[in-house]
Amino acid sequence: YMRYVLQIEFLQVPSLWLGVLGVFHLGLVVPWALGLYDASENWWIAHEDIPSAMILISVALISYQCGVIVSLRKPSPESGTTGERQKAPTPANRSLFISGLALTVVAGLMYIIGFRTVFGSHLSSIAYTEMYETVVETDSRWYTAGLLFFPIGIYIAAAAATRKQVRAFFVCAGLWAAWQLFLGFRSKALLILIVMLYIAVKKGFRVPKRALAISVLSVLCIVPIVSLTRDEAFGQRFQERMWHEANPFTGFAEMGQAIWPVAETQRLIGPNQFRLGRTYLSSLSGVIPSIGADYAPGKRLREINLVNSPAYWFVLVTTPGLLRLNLGRGFSAVAEAYMNFGTWGVVIIFFGLGCALVRLEAVSTHSPFSLAAIAIILEPLLWVVRNDSSVFVRTAVWGCSYLFFAWLFASGLASARKRPKRSAVGRALPGRPS
Repeated sequence: YMRYVLQIEFLQVPSLWLGVLGVFHLGLVVPWALGLYDASENWWIAHEDIPSAMILISVALISYQCGVIVSLRKPSPESGTTGERQKAPTPANRSLFISGLALTVVAGLMYIIGFRTVFGSHLSSIAYTEMYETVVETDSRWYTAGLLFFPIGIYIAAAAATRKQVRAFFVCAGLWAAWQLFLGFRSKALLILIVMLYIAVKKGFRVPKRALAISVLSVLCIVPIVSLTRDEAFGQRFQERMWHEANPFTGFAEMGQAIWPVAETQRLIGPNQFRLGRTYLSSLSGVIPSIGADYAPGKRLREINLVNSPAYWFVLVTTPGLLRLNLGRGFSAVAEAYMNFGTWGVVIIFFGLGCALVRLEAVSTHSPFSLAAIAIILEPLLWVVRNDSSVFVRTAVWGCSYLFFAWLFASGLASARKRPKRSAVGRALPGRPS
C-alpha cells in the first residue's frame, strides 16, 4: 500500500522505518504461523500472551499508516515531497564535506585508541558477551565516543560529497560494517549500510531491484551466522560448520524477537504503573558525557534508574544475571509507548511518527545539510525500533549539534567569499564592485 498506492519508495524514510518495525516485531511469528520456522525453541513463547502482543503491534502499524496518509499531500513539481521520484540529486558542498571528513578521521583515531585501551592484546581470546563486561570495567570513553561519531562523520561527508566521493565513503562504510559484524555487533553494521544506501539514492545513484533483493537475502543469512559465532572467542570464529546455519528464516526469527518485550510489558505494566513519559525524559540524561574528574568505570551503569530505563528494566525482569554483565536483549518502540501511556499512547505516538517521518522525508532534497541531518537522525530512529528511546536521543543530539556548528562554519566561509575586498584606505579595489 505504501509503495504502490501512496507512491512512497522503499528507500524513503517512512517505508524504511515501517519495514524495520515490521521485521523486528513480526519476523518470528509470521514464518512460524506459515509453518516455515519452528519458534517453539524460544522458551518465552509458552509463557507470554503472544495474541495480545500481536493486537498491540497491529494497532501501532495501523496508527502509523494513518499518520502517513494524513500527512501525505500531492507534491508540486519543484518539491522533494515524499511520494515523488527525486529528479535532481542532492548537490555537493565543499565546506560541509571537509567538516564531515574531519570528524570521520578524528573519530576513527578515537576509536582505534579506545579499542586498544579497552581490549588491549587480549582480543583474540575475548568472546562477544565478554566485550560488554570489559567496556564497563575499563575507561572506555574514547572507544564509545569513536563508536558514536565515526558513522556521523561518514554521513555528513557523504551527504556533501560528489558522486565519486560518495563511492569512496560507501567502501569506508562497508569496511566498518564488516569489522562490526566480525566483532558481533549486527545492528551497528546493518544500520550504517541502510543509511548509506539511503544517502546514495538521494545523491542520484540507482539501486537495481535484483541487487537489493540479493543484499536482503544475504543479510538474512549472515544474521544467524553472526549470532552463533559471536559466542566463541575471536580465534575460533567462522568455522566451516557454522555456514550450514545460513537459513534466511532463522535470520527473520533472530530479528523478530521484539515481540517478546511487547508481551512482557503488557503482562507486567498495569494502568497504575504507566511511566507517563518518564522513560523519554530519562533518556536525556545519557546526552551528558562522562568527562568529570569523578568518572569511574561502571559508574553510569550503577546510577541508571532501572524503572525508567526500559531496556535495562526488561533484562532485570527476564534475565537479571545478564544485567551484571552489561548485556541486554533490546526492547521495542511499541512496548515503550505502551509502558508510558498504555494503548492510547501507542495510537498517538505512532500516528505522530507517521506524520513526522513523511515531513522529514519531504525536506531530504533541500540541501546537503538537510540530507546530512536526516541521515544522522535515521540511524538511531531505525535502532529505536528494537531498543528504547535512549539510543535515539544521544546520537541525534550530538550529531545534529556537530552539524549545526558545521553549518555555522560553512555560512561564515560563504559570507567571507561574498564580501568585497577593500584596499587599506577602505576603498574598493579597481575592477571590483564597492
